[in-house]
Amino acid sequence: MAITKEGWYWEFDRWLVEKGKENIVEPAADKVGETVGGVFKSIGLSAWEWFVEVLPDLIGYGAVATGVFVILSTMAGRGMIKPLAIFSGVTIVAVSILGAT
Repeated sequence: MAITKEGWYWEFDRWLVEKGKENIVEPAADKVGETVGGVFKSIGLSAWEWFVEVLPDLIGYGAVATGVFVILSTMAGRGMIKPLAIFSGVTIVAVSILGAT
């Protein structure tokens, strides 16, 4: 393609934009992506480790709270099935998580 006298600056402009993308934008985007991805990964791993460490305590507090709810709901005449069912479900999930790690 022949570059006309009027169109040479369009070709230069296109070349400049391509080189800017190639040498500035893409390396910067890669670096930012790696940094942000690493930060989110470390935050996620830290949160998961904390959750697994605290999970037995949470289940213990849940057992106490379930006992309180069973006593109060039985005193109010509403029954004790729902708090025990919720606690049983949460305990099964907790045992599955702790067994997998």
